[in-house]
Amino acid sequence: MNSLELVEAAGNGDTKLVASLLASGADVNSQDEHGRTALVKAAKAGDADVINMLIEQGADIHLRDNRGTNAVYWAAEKGHTHIVEILIENGADVDAIDDRGWSALDHARATHNTDLSRILEKAAGIPRIV
Repeated sequence: MNSLELVEAAGNGDTKLVASLLASGADVNSQDEHGRTALVKAAKAGDADVINMLIEQGADIHLRDNRGTNAVYWAAEKGHTHIVEILIENGADVDAIDDRGWSALDHARATHNTDLSRILEKAAGIPRIV
């Protein structure tokens, strides 16, 4: 069985295939050639069902890809507020930075996503300036 199939299925939002692959013993933390896990791909795609399934199966929420990014980083970059909230609730490292020095909060601020910025600021313990 190819655990890379799990990474792709997660990125495509194929919950049935993800469930089947996990039941067949696929490594929930397997990484593709870019170091991206199924959790990262699901976060990037904004798929809460797959995210929850992977977390329930023990996905390591802290794994980073070859660029130093993690699942919360990708969810923030794509503007998936609900996914960021799920990841934070499960202990995501919101302070992680990529190889360019960017964090999830940097992406939220760069896109002027005020709601997402507030969520990430709160999770990072940054006081809100009114």
